[in-house]
Amino acid sequence: MIVGGFALALHGAIRATKDIDVLIEPTLENARRALEALRGLTYGIARELDPAEVIARPITIVGDDPRVDLLTIAWSVRYADAAPSLLRIRVDDVEIPVADLETLIRESGIRGVQVEIPVTSMKSKKDGLDKNMYKTLKATEHPTIRCELTSYSVAPAKSGGDTLDLRAEGTLEVAGAKRPVKLAARAWRSADGVWIAGTQPLKMSEFGIKPPTMMMGTLRVGDAVTVSYRLLLVPKNGEAAATPAAEPQKGAVR
Repeated sequence: MIVGGFALALHGAIRATKDIDVLIEPTLENARRALEALRGLTYGIARELDPAEVIARPITIVGDDPRVDLLTIAWSVRYADAAPSLLRIRVDDVEIPVADLETLIRESGIRGVQVEIPVTSMKSKKDGLDKNMYKTLKATEHPTIRCELTSYSVAPAKSGGDTLDLRAEGTLEVAGAKRPVKLAARAWRSADGVWIAGTQPLKMSEFGIKPPTMMMGTLRVGDAVTVSYRLLLVPKNGEAAATPAAEPQKGAVR
């Protein structure tokens, strides 16, 4: 099955890459079939490769045009782990087996996540509070909150099951101020895609925001806040249902 950058492209999220990553079941017969299929590339380099050596290595580089990397393990994911949830995408009447989004997260195929939230999309159900929030967050000058995650690590959740524990790093931009951020989150598969959820403590003063006051200063808001988030990752052209609690923000996967 296709993994890595080209798998993301088939999901609709383009990531620059020069090689095609193919995760195979590590059997001699399967390695023979893979090499046979690759013999038709420009230079026929696959003819020189030994199937036994292919299944003995985690990666075999077929340095042809295009370059193809045959993988018996992708980060920590083996074919047997990914096969039950693989997708089949048709391109020019050819059916291509592709890793699903959860598998791409496990094997670090997703290199980052970008989320943009319009400040005025956040509502408290009280117009007066909303106006104060927009003013505090400088919505006129900086109408968008941006979060970009640039790296992450994955581990099975201590609670077990299909849930993953994520540790991610990146930047958060609020009211025009950009700061580094480290997040701890959970990820799990659903019929709509892959959910990522967590909470993050922040201080408004770190982003140059003065905690607001009301009622002539008798009511003061503390500097420390806790942000709860729930993000649904879906293929670019996918459809996702809203959760009962709130409308999720959809992230761009790359």
